Amino acid sequence: MLANSEVPEGTPWWIAIVFLSLTAGGGSLAVLLRSGMAQVPGIWGALARRRQAKAAERRARAAELPSERVTNAEIERLERRYNELAKDYEEDKRKADERAEAQDRRAEAQERRLDELERRITVANNRFFVLLGFTRQVIDVVRRLDANHPLPEVPPDLQEWFGHG
Repeated sequence: MLANSEVPEGTPWWIAIVFLSLTAGGGSLAVLLRSGMAQVPGIWGALARRRQAKAAERRARAAELPSERVTNAEIERLERRYNELAKDYEEDKRKADERAEAQDRRAEAQERRLDELERRITVANNRFFVLLGFTRQVIDVVRRLDANHPLPEVPPDLQEWFGHG
């Protein structure tokens, strides 16, 4: 009978690999997947590369001190919180920008309204002074025609403009 690690001469290499993996236990398959198989393209190489990466992660975690694990967990928690705060900040900034734009639109509308009101006041002021001049001319014509003709009483609000009562 053959020992676990003896393979007869002339056996194809792939049969030797299967034979070794079956007779030597799962450890030999793990050794094959960890070492040379990682360089092989295809599914076996992908499995070997994945197994190597996981083994490296396990070794790194095992080598990590408990205080480092706690520190790293706290750093991850702080990073998550920072990312949440950054998202909240972006949302608040977007809302503030929207409010500022709305306020700018309202300010522009009020400025247009103020300009329109100033224009209307100017027109009303001009009309008032034209009417005041016309009224003075009418008063002068009436006095020239009949100096004793009684004129209507000037309203108190207009007395300063006509100079008499």
